[in-house]
Amino acid sequence: MRPLRIGGWTVLLCLISYWLIARFIVVGVIVQGTSMQPTLHDGDRLLLNRWAYHYREPRRGDMVVIKDPGHCDYAVKRIVGMPLDTLQLKSGEVYLNGKQFSESYLALGTRTYTPDGRDQMILIGEKRYFVLGDNRNVSEDSRYYGSVRRDQIVGVITN
Repeated sequence: MRPLRIGGWTVLLCLISYWLIARFIVVGVIVQGTSMQPTLHDGDRLLLNRWAYHYREPRRGDMVVIKDPGHCDYAVKRIVGMPLDTLQLKSGEVYLNGKQFSESYLALGTRTYTPDGRDQMILIGEKRYFVLGDNRNVSEDSRYYGSVRRDQIVGVITN
């Protein structure tokens, strides 16, 4: 009778530990879609670190999972604009705080246009982030739904 009790407690503790780790620390994610190509591809399996931003703030260039305001689901995007940055989308180029922003992770020749094709100047608010997909031609991102709040960022993708 005693081994059964210990086994039951062990199973219960394992289940609780798994739930806590997956909910608050790290969880596996599968990329769906092409908005992050060429960096990530449809079907890629990655780890989402939910804990990282408890001890550090998001950084420019981080690949993050956000609660996607455009579709009420989750999406992988890259942080380009930080709180209180000035971002300008002009002639297919991204300018941050008045300087052209170099993005080495993009495919050669990638252009960044607004949905209506017009130049746009954006002042990013406090505790807000401007996120873009690496595949700018197909990505629905902050160009469509605006900057995201800090609490909409679920975690950072770890390599």
